Amino acid sequence: MKRARTPSSSPWLFGPVPDLLLGCGLLYWALFGASLVAGTELRSVQAHYVFPALILLLSGPHYGATLLRVYEQRAERQRYAIFSIYATVLVSAAFVAALYNVVLASWMATLYLTWSPWHYTGQNYGIGAMFLRRRGVDVTPSMKRWLHASFVLSYAVTFFLIHADSVPNAVPTTAAVRFVPLGLPLWLANPALLILGAAWVASSAAFARLVLHQAAWRAAGPTAALMLTQTLWFPLPLAAQHFGWATSVEPLSLDFRGYYALWVVLGHAVQYLWVTTYYARASGDWAGYPSYFSKTLATGTAIWTLPYVVFGPGALGRMSVDAGLIMLVAAAINIHHFILDGAIWKLRHMRIASVLLRSSAAPRAVAAGGERAPASWSRRLVWHTAIACLAIGVFAFWQEQFSYLSAFGRGDFGRASAVLDQLGWIGKDSATARLAVGSQLLQRGDVDGARREFERSVTLRETPDGYAMLGLIEESKQDARGALAAYQRALAVDPNRRDVLVRAGQLLLALGGDAEGRALLDRAAALESAEQAARREPASARTKQRVLY
Repeated sequence: MKRARTPSSSPWLFGPVPDLLLGCGLLYWALFGASLVAGTELRSVQAHYVFPALILLLSGPHYGATLLRVYEQRAERQRYAIFSIYATVLVSAAFVAALYNVVLASWMATLYLTWSPWHYTGQNYGIGAMFLRRRGVDVTPSMKRWLHASFVLSYAVTFFLIHADSVPNAVPTTAAVRFVPLGLPLWLANPALLILGAAWVASSAAFARLVLHQAAWRAAGPTAALMLTQTLWFPLPLAAQHFGWATSVEPLSLDFRGYYALWVVLGHAVQYLWVTTYYARASGDWAGYPSYFSKTLATGTAIWTLPYVVFGPGALGRMSVDAGLIMLVAAAINIHHFILDGAIWKLRHMRIASVLLRSSAAPRAVAAGGERAPASWSRRLVWHTAIACLAIGVFAFWQEQFSYLSAFGRGDFGRASAVLDQLGWIGKDSATARLAVGSQLLQRGDVDGARREFERSVTLRETPDGYAMLGLIEESKQDARGALAAYQRALAVDPNRRDVLVRAGQLLLALGGDAEGRALLDRAAALESAEQAARREPASARTKQRVLY
């Protein structure tokens, strides 16, 4: 069968090298392959600021690209009003409510982490379908169905792997915001994975058969590359962790899943910027790559900065970054991003198809989608706010990655505390960092300075560590009742903190509370016995922890 001709003058968007590396995921293939050979060495030479810098420069702008696409032009805002206005209000209201309800916040985090692989999957499928058409493959209804089924089934496998083989967790009411897996039992999850995995392989094979029937294997190469990228991003590593396969292979190891998950996030962001830049370039007001990247960087940084400034501790909110504000902000921004992205990128829409399925010589007015609104005061206010947020974002990055770590490393804990004070102005003070600074000050004998840091730590987030350190300070000052009060607050946060049980029990005995003191000491002894029994338990029988996207 002869392949249908495409109206595109080029089978590529930017050319074979950038399209394959950025759009089809071959950069991640290279990282994956290199990590198979020298993963430990690569991680050891990677500077601590690499991920934060790449997230600022790549991941943030990919959110900004969506915001520009929807909000920059009046016609687009009106066309997608149900998403750009009403869905935005709904997500914002849920975010504000979740600031004061960790149950809702945890469910938002769970929705985000469950939806995220689907979002990545949809983008991979859409780009794969685009390449088939641009490269002249006769995409019959049957071929399209099998390709779509392959990506959908890969996500179904991912869904079961994310939510299976975990003890069902009660949604926390006082702990940090967290992912709450469904805890699907293995008797259900494993057979489902077997069936879905077989169907996934079969649908991929059916797609490949149709491609080979057209002798279009070369033209379908980018799409096949995206199918493999999808596999490397989700089903393969998660299946290896679930079933305990190839535990010594670093990119598949549970111990390093968080590290490689961040590279997947960045791979998705680069892919998104690659395709949105091509689309924006076809618009009537394209001003060049520096201008476009600057706008996406400013808007993307703004959407990730404003929630901390407005709703951080000391402003309108009370949840600190340690208590889950980072996860909640990520959940709200990504849910909003998924909603907008699902609405605006449809190849069946004439305007999208006219650009992505044809050459860049397509009519620019079609891509533009309307005239840009005049520079009103509100528009100028939005852009000035975005620029200010970009400055705040760069400031936060520098303070977190350089100023604080440099001061802490050279033992200048007064300076480290001052940096945390400055981060507090923009909602990014850290209870964990305060605890670390306080511990160092206490070792140096600066009891008052240490107390200040510990008090600030528990104000940001109540932790047994913070209250335990305050108890130690009170004990050092011979204030037994003050120390006991601090230990009791620590036990209110974590009733099973064994060292605190011992100290509180001993203080109660000293203060005449014999019965209560012995009860606490007995509980500490019981916990120690349980811990010793758990250490003797085989590692395979322990509950596995997951690091998700």
